[in-house]
Amino acid sequence: MRMTSKKMGRNPFIVAFASIRFITAGGYLAVSYLQSRESTGDIDCLIDPEFVGDRDIITPFEEAVQVVAKKLNYNPEWMNDAMSIFVTQKTRKLLFEQADQQDIILYKGENLEIRAAPIEWALERKLRRIHAVYRNNKGAMDISDAVAMLKHMRTRNDGPIGWRGRPKNEHEWV
Repeated sequence: MRMTSKKMGRNPFIVAFASIRFITAGGYLAVSYLQSRESTGDIDCLIDPEFVGDRDIITPFEEAVQVVAKKLNYNPEWMNDAMSIFVTQKTRKLLFEQADQQDIILYKGENLEIRAAPIEWALERKLRRIHAVYRNNKGAMDISDAVAMLKHMRTRNDGPIGWRGRPKNEHEWV
């Protein structure tokens, strides 16, 4: 990440708007925050709604990703926005607002910041992937990630998922 942030900093448009924010809900969240596994093949992310479609920002970002991929012998798609096809602009804005409220920063560099997508949304995505027909043998990893997300939510809520705080009676479901 540090190398990507540094490469992004060579572009005046990036520097003018830095740091460029992304959210992620997949393997990078599992590795860096939940610690439910040791590695991930790629980082699926969404760019800040402010920069969707902005080639002055997206092109230098993609170029930085490619330079790092070549230098470190990574998959050329090691950091990508493939999950953006599932997200409307309105939803993207809401996800970034919720990510800001959640305040889980996975990486913060001078030109690049990656936050965790809302854990509930990340869990929903994992559960959909687990249920999907075409799995590419990733089911066990996804189940492990989902369990780690549920554990995080339980810890964050200081009790069972679905409760906010300590319930006074059985009718205080969220």
